[in-house]
Amino acid sequence: MELPGTLWLVLLLLVVFITYEVLYPNIIEEGFSSLVGVLDNTTDKNNFFAEFAPRRGDVGLNKEEKNYIQDSRYFRGYVDVQKYGFKHDFCRLVVPEKVESNLKASSLQQVEKDYKKYGDLAKAFFACALAGTAGLSSISYRSKDVSQGFELSRDDYMRDIFNENRYAYCRILKSADGSYQPLCLRGTDTGFNDKNELDPNPPENMLDLLEFYDGCVSWLRFRDDMADYTKTLTVQKSGNINIPEDPNPSVTRGVSFNGIDQFIRISDSTDLTLGKVVKLRNVRAFSVWVYFDSFTNNAHIFDFGEGAGNNNVFLGIIGRGDEVANTNEIRSILCDASNQQNTLPDYPSGPHPCSETTPQNLMLLKANVNEYECKLFDVVPDRLESSSKKSEVKIEATRATLLYEVWDSKQRKMRIKVPGVIPLKKWCHIAISAKTNDSLRPDIGIYVNGTQVHVELSGHLPQAESTTNNYLGKSNWFNASSQYELKDQMFNGKIFDFRMYKTVMSETKIKKSIKWGMNLLGIQ
Repeated sequence: MELPGTLWLVLLLLVVFITYEVLYPNIIEEGFSSLVGVLDNTTDKNNFFAEFAPRRGDVGLNKEEKNYIQDSRYFRGYVDVQKYGFKHDFCRLVVPEKVESNLKASSLQQVEKDYKKYGDLAKAFFACALAGTAGLSSISYRSKDVSQGFELSRDDYMRDIFNENRYAYCRILKSADGSYQPLCLRGTDTGFNDKNELDPNPPENMLDLLEFYDGCVSWLRFRDDMADYTKTLTVQKSGNINIPEDPNPSVTRGVSFNGIDQFIRISDSTDLTLGKVVKLRNVRAFSVWVYFDSFTNNAHIFDFGEGAGNNNVFLGIIGRGDEVANTNEIRSILCDASNQQNTLPDYPSGPHPCSETTPQNLMLLKANVNEYECKLFDVVPDRLESSSKKSEVKIEATRATLLYEVWDSKQRKMRIKVPGVIPLKKWCHIAISAKTNDSLRPDIGIYVNGTQVHVELSGHLPQAESTTNNYLGKSNWFNASSQYELKDQMFNGKIFDFRMYKTVMSETKIKKSIKWGMNLLGIQ
């Protein structure tokens, strides 16, 4: 049976119409848009069929289904779960609205505890508002909820994992063997599958995170929460220390310590000890970003031990910073017109001019008048100020000496000092790692901003099996001296991205960690 000529003409026109829309969508966009409404930013204008399945206007980045809220710390965005060929389905994690206050006030770790405590939080799930379904439920296409076994991870994404034109919801999760894997819930016609499937080709940023997770036994990111991302540590706060919990901040500030009474205590058991899950004796690497607002005396960035000088492993600084060793810098201060004096200023405790010199340098200072116009020291000082009048000249240390120690019971086994490598009021990345897999006396490398600054041959790993006083921002010596002694002080500054590894931390991993951290800290 032959088709009438008119029908052939209609079919020909339709083919021409579709061809022009696909190849030149802007030519006939305006006339056709009247059939479905003006969608502008909510429509894929390069796809003709996208006009027939527009994005939902009632659910999106700033709108949600009634009685539900979005948890924006997790993935949310437009993807394709209906196999239309364009990304118009809006997917996100949702939680019943009446627990909103609990969610906003809690860290990830606390939220996950609350999932077990509060029935409503246990109903959190991942859902997609399907394109072209305006007026219908936006949460019918969904996963199971947490109470039914749905697992959460802040490291989540969506991808078409098997090239089937349908996106799956993926998360980095710890598997039964303790390794971390990119596991996905595959999309179906009616919702997400219940079975986790391995993503064979995760995106590059997830590959970096997987490398960071490898061998990691604790990971406190301090980006917008105080959670341990390996889910092994309990974090306790002191001195009302807190962190801005803005969801996915563009630039993080880390967690701030006031240098007076704020510190963090970590443990992996209810008795506040560390050693049941995370055994210090097995830790082969530490990694942390640190920012000193001021060099408080003998501040410790972290200190795990049984008190002062007992099974300690700690990282900190010596004193209140390094002495100013640049003679020309001292001279420029002391010989300034506003500070004319020929005597050594009576400096307070803290940084001092270099106290050591050679006879040759001393002769230069005294004899070479052509090169040095200012006499720094006189045998008989002239214009001697009253001893009751203190000098106004103050030289603030701008660098500090890194100090890393390992103790075995009450015996100090290793002490590493690296002068001048810690800056004041600048972010600095420090990594301490064994350089080999030697279980007894491996070489220990110290890295600052990715550069190896020290190698301790045949060094020592942490010695203790477990410890009770495990601090960030506090020294175990803080309460070990009287108020009249030059005692250790609290850390005054910020910490970001603190990790411990049971494996060697390679230079490649260190450099990738620095690049990842610089991006989140907004460092160019």
